[in-house]
Amino acid sequence: MTLLRSAILTMLLLTPAVGATRFAVLGDYGAATVAEGQVADLIKSWDPDFIITTGDNSYGPNGIDFNIGQYYADFIGSYFGFYGPGSRLNRFFPSAGNHDYSDGGGFAAYLSYFTLPGTQIASTASSGNPRYYDFVRGPIHFFALNSNFQETDGTTPNSVQGLWLQAQLASSPLPWKIVFMHHPPYSSSQHGSSPFMQWPFEDWGVSLVMAGHDHTYERILRDNNNDGDSLTYIVTGLGGRSIYSFPPLNLVTGSQVRFNATYGANLIEATDSTLEIKFIAINGVTIDSLRLTRSPDCCLGSTGNVNGIGDVDLLDLSAMVELFIGEGYQFACTGEANIDRAGKIDLRDLSFIIAYLQGVIDSLPMCP
Repeated sequence: MTLLRSAILTMLLLTPAVGATRFAVLGDYGAATVAEGQVADLIKSWDPDFIITTGDNSYGPNGIDFNIGQYYADFIGSYFGFYGPGSRLNRFFPSAGNHDYSDGGGFAAYLSYFTLPGTQIASTASSGNPRYYDFVRGPIHFFALNSNFQETDGTTPNSVQGLWLQAQLASSPLPWKIVFMHHPPYSSSQHGSSPFMQWPFEDWGVSLVMAGHDHTYERILRDNNNDGDSLTYIVTGLGGRSIYSFPPLNLVTGSQVRFNATYGANLIEATDSTLEIKFIAINGVTIDSLRLTRSPDCCLGSTGNVNGIGDVDLLDLSAMVELFIGEGYQFACTGEANIDRAGKIDLRDLSFIIAYLQGVIDSLPMCP
């Protein structure tokens, strides 16, 4: 035990400060094209913590590993393909597109290829399936929806899937809540808007909605509940398959930025108080940039619940240790992690959780 404490203390002293959560977003990409390789190279140059996708992960008759693995295997947990060892921790979180049902071996191949959300990834696991699911990274609670008509739990706000999302959003303590899916609620491109996915996201507390299906980039602002604040909707479908046009008569209300000159992807960085969103083309040019802000103290309950899920338990202790030993864990909120409310997150904060779990103290300090 003495050696363990000494080792933990040493690791604590060497641990860098907690930084922003940094991730990439792409969609409509898995076609084994030159453009897909260019987008993959762009994303890898950012060194993101993880990747999420807005669907159509695999096109055509080629196998799913050929379409995805040769570009993104380094991010995929429990990987069993031909392009290396994969990732120890799952860092690839797709949503299902219509081509994931029809191409690349079909939906059975999609479900078997990915392990969602992944071992050691914080999740409520409340959906009970990988077709739509949630996970937590840093200060963000992500919700991957299945917007395809084949979804047996439905695609309406009052469906099983819709009610699941509403309940999970209401109970999530995290400062940012991002919903991503394939079919865009709003789009000015060829497929256009998908009214069946125009759920009351703003009323439900969503911070950002991202989708694909149309092979363009578009940022749209909508104030559907007329409260004076708009919700940001992003269509990001320039991951490498092909590029669509913007028909003049398809322009939707609230469209702010439209781009279809070349391929690219989104780079997003999040802290407790900011969400920095960029769309960057394969030539390195930033096409669009947006910064969302919120109150800097996201702590909504008792300290110690660093993964933002359930009660303070061994998973929270494990999360603290993972960060300290450099395993890449990111706190859901520094407000919960800085238990003693003094300076940096350090050994004293870890000792509070240990004492609480051992029953030495009855409760942890409350957030301010």
